[in-house]
Amino acid sequence: MMQLALRAPPTAPVRAVSLVQADRRRRTMIRRVFNAAFSNIIANHPDVRPWLGGEGWLDTAPLIEDRRNYALEGEHGVIFFHQQDRPGVFELHYHFRPAGWGWEPRAALASALGYIFEFIGADLIVVRTAADNPRSRRLIERAGFVHHLNQPGVWPSRGQLVDLATHHLTRAQWAQTV
Repeated sequence: MMQLALRAPPTAPVRAVSLVQADRRRRTMIRRVFNAAFSNIIANHPDVRPWLGGEGWLDTAPLIEDRRNYALEGEHGVIFFHQQDRPGVFELHYHFRPAGWGWEPRAALASALGYIFEFIGADLIVVRTAADNPRSRRLIERAGFVHHLNQPGVWPSRGQLVDLATHHLTRAQWAQTV
């Protein structure tokens, strides 16, 4: 799992170069970005930051600026696919601002999974989420991810160590859900 760096907040946002991907069934717009300004605002929102582990300002720039990774931005959040050591294997990260909790993350994740499997050629997506975050777990389970294992007491969440649940989704499993 990639460790994100804690840095001082950025002083000025920079424009993102983007690729637009539209999912016509859900009318969800996502675009590929290479700038962390929007992501950092959401990641450090007081209702979002406690779920992401650790303390202090979270800077997602190392993840987003690495061209091997795919950061897809929507109206209310950001979905990252972090390239792992094996070709075709990505780790999924995401965060959404509270105004977008509910339907929008499901539609954005469905669009993002279509993009990563169909256009990028991913074979396997792995996601880890705090076991005490039922909203996040429901999101990935509804997207078709299958529970793989729990690591007890390893994730810092809201001032305590909680279990970390790992889920997988293969290209074949995803193809059965669309």
